[in-house]
Amino acid sequence: MQEEFYYGVFLLFAAIGVGVTVYVGLGKEKYEVDAYNRENSPNKLEANKAVGIWCGCIMLLATILFFVAGFVFRLWQVCWVVFPVGGLFCGIAALVLSAKKG
Repeated sequence: MQEEFYYGVFLLFAAIGVGVTVYVGLGKEKYEVDAYNRENSPNKLEANKAVGIWCGCIMLLATILFFVAGFVFRLWQVCWVVFPVGGLFCGIAALVLSAKKG
């Protein structure tokens, strides 16, 4: 019983340490004004908007393919694959659009 108490005390200290580390790490970002300005520049926001539109279209197409493969061809066991493939295409679209704007 005494051993479990010490495990609990250790986990309490570990949780406090992790909490403090995360809180300080997140609080540090609010003082980085240059990084904020780079992230919220008008060019970056326009590129992010284009990426969002294309990724939304790709994932809607993946959802349509999922339902067609499932309901029409009864491929429910394997049609989930369209979502990871759609995610990969979203990554490709983001790279192409960021290279185009940058």
